[in-house]
Amino acid sequence: MTTDDPLKPNSPGKPLDPNLRKEFGRRLKPKNPRARSASDDEDMVVKTKKNSGYPDTSLLCDLRGNNELKKEIDDIYLQMANRDLYCLGGIQPDKSYLFYGPAGTGKTLGVRCLYGELLSHKKSFGLMEYSIGNYGTAYINMGSKNLQEFFDSGQSAIEKGVEGMIYFFDECDVLLGKRGSAQGHKEDDKLLDTLMTNLQEIHDRDTSEFVFFATNFRDAMDNASMRAQRIDKQVEFKLPDYNGRADLFKHAILMTQVKAGRSVVRAYNLNELAEKSDGLNCAECVDLVRRAIKSRINTMLHSGDDVFKDFFVKQYHILDELEILKKTKIKEKKIGFK
Repeated sequence: MTTDDPLKPNSPGKPLDPNLRKEFGRRLKPKNPRARSASDDEDMVVKTKKNSGYPDTSLLCDLRGNNELKKEIDDIYLQMANRDLYCLGGIQPDKSYLFYGPAGTGKTLGVRCLYGELLSHKKSFGLMEYSIGNYGTAYINMGSKNLQEFFDSGQSAIEKGVEGMIYFFDECDVLLGKRGSAQGHKEDDKLLDTLMTNLQEIHDRDTSEFVFFATNFRDAMDNASMRAQRIDKQVEFKLPDYNGRADLFKHAILMTQVKAGRSVVRAYNLNELAEKSDGLNCAECVDLVRRAIKSRINTMLHSGDDVFKDFFVKQYHILDELEILKKTKIKEKKIGFK
């Protein structure tokens, strides 16, 4: 896989052509995300929102590592963006979703990609993220009150003219834990009751309101909350396979090359990276490239080398970081971290 294209592997490292960089900086926006080809995704992947005029958020083309999952997320987007068509058929689109799977597999990114895609197509949507840290409380009855205010704020935005609202609950097993469990108490049940009431109301309202839950621990969820009209669709996020890891590394390197304006990563082998990274999640694969570059810069800073203009990393730099990460994961597993 040898080429003179500075965006492809084994590049000799010449700077990016300014016109090419400008072209990659334009975020193309097809009407139907399902119509994109792999090459189209490469054209849309670079996050230079200065040229596009949209907020600095992710798009569907940024979701990598699992083609089947990507199709499911595309389907969700089409429902969210075309609710009126479903209303013409006398039904509502799915309004509540559970994203579940191991940590680092893209659950939070999936929600933010949907939000960014809606904005890029000039859909006036809001995104509200609920966290125990921001809305939780140690005072009796206040947790459910804060949760109700969270939903009320979203409804108020709809009434003031926002076209749609996304409510996002990360680590939702905290809220949707099994009733009466040894770890729970009455206040948890009040929170769950408040959540279920608002979910039902969102399903009953003729509005573009969508609720997303994300968890690493689906088995800890309350079974009653899983039924239809509460959670309409469950989407599993899995660890990336060989092809998925290769795509993640390719994506991360491409992003780095364009942001830097030159070939920072040279003479790399996607096949070897994908083969040796088995067991890593999506976030870890993407972060390895950043870690390799960071380590290279730190080494030059400590050594006093004056070669910053032309510095680069190669395959072995990334593989070194991979070995460090693997050793760290083994240590964490031994002391009880998963």
